[in-house]
Amino acid sequence: MTGATRVFRSFVILGGMRTGSNYLESTLNAVPEVAGYGELFNPEFIGRAQQQEFLGFDLAMRDADPLAFLAKVRAETRGLSGLRLFDDHDARVLAHVLDDPTCGKILLTRNPVESFVSLQIARETGQWKLGNARALRQSRVKFDLDAFESYLRDVQSFHEVIRNRLQVTGQAAFQIDYGDLGNVEVLNGLLAWLGLAARLDRPADQLKRQNPGPLQDKLTNPEVLDQVASRFDLLNLMRTPLSEPRRAPMGQGFIVSRGLGLVFMPIAGGPRDSLVQWMKGLIRGGVETGLNRNSYPKWRTARGNARAFTVLRHPMLRGWLAYQQLLRDDGQKVFLGHLQRMMRCELPSPEADAAAHRVGFLAFLRFVQMVQAGQTGLRTPARWTNQATLIEAMGQMQIPDLILREERLAEGLLFLGRQVGARRRPGYQDEAQDVDGLASVLTDELNGAARLAWARDYQSFGFSDWMPPQAG
Repeated sequence: MTGATRVFRSFVILGGMRTGSNYLESTLNAVPEVAGYGELFNPEFIGRAQQQEFLGFDLAMRDADPLAFLAKVRAETRGLSGLRLFDDHDARVLAHVLDDPTCGKILLTRNPVESFVSLQIARETGQWKLGNARALRQSRVKFDLDAFESYLRDVQSFHEVIRNRLQVTGQAAFQIDYGDLGNVEVLNGLLAWLGLAARLDRPADQLKRQNPGPLQDKLTNPEVLDQVASRFDLLNLMRTPLSEPRRAPMGQGFIVSRGLGLVFMPIAGGPRDSLVQWMKGLIRGGVETGLNRNSYPKWRTARGNARAFTVLRHPMLRGWLAYQQLLRDDGQKVFLGHLQRMMRCELPSPEADAAAHRVGFLAFLRFVQMVQAGQTGLRTPARWTNQATLIEAMGQMQIPDLILREERLAEGLLFLGRQVGARRRPGYQDEAQDVDGLASVLTDELNGAARLAWARDYQSFGFSDWMPPQAG
């Protein structure tokens, strides 16, 4: 490099799956002074798929001391070293690079509707990169609104962390959208921002765009796109939130009664469907979902004296259900693999006996405690997060008037129905919870581990040790 002083000693691409990060890194790697190493802190591999070791570090060594591994990579690199970081990568590394002014932050964004659909297609076809257009695998997928809502929350939470740290430390990121990845002028502007003298004649051509064409042609249910447009704030989805003021959490998860001033605020991992059915029985108008941060305040204002409520589930039971979901849900393979690697155990199959699940559940509870303490580098799934923390976050949109406990819901809902003037008195049907399964593995050691995993909930709400409900 001549005639310039390098601004940064390293760089990080802050993006996500199906945002074009592979393509951007490939383009930057065409510059001799740049060495991008991929997803160095992916929970399942190091740098690229299937790679389990790099520069003398295996997964366990990397996870035990991620900053030492990062320092090793940088020390072994001649030129500008880089990596890609996503929202489910090691949070300790994210905090480190965000606070490091010598690490250039490149924020890569894409319309989340497009990236979500692209992600579903990649999972369906198993094709994550495309080098030869003739090898393209095509598939149409179903657009799941609830799955998209969860995906969107993760994306926006990730961006919020980035925005906040950059503001606090007085730094700025280079922002680039998926649509600009083919613009050589923008890419050369990025090189200049990084302090590099080299310039590109054209973008990288090793990788081809996957799934071109209209969005509706990629879906088996394209009509759902109209619901997406009405349910979510698409104008804001198209932009990065880093330059915007701090936002309150979205209210899409809230469920409101169409004819009564009643709002249900579900807690992840707690009862939901049974309460929706109860609300539907209160009045003929039924319920409404999908309110966003713009439409919910309008609904609340129009309803006047509305009542909002949420329901707590005992942390032990909530944890048991989360454990069962981990065993059955292919979408949680990253967490399952990380748990088994860190706890040095194999979790049993869902059909295993009580003795096997007693060991597996204990490992899960201890792993949750480590995740909560930031000792794994994994983000905490909402189902594993303390309920007190989730209520606090929802409170930025709506503070609940009433916090009910699941074990006494029948009397609590009767009181609530009277409060909102409901003439009907529908009964409440408990949700299936596999209480017998939990009772069959219960020990004092498990109760103690649950108290450590969700200490805030036990302290905030005064939960006692879980006991099986008495018959009758």
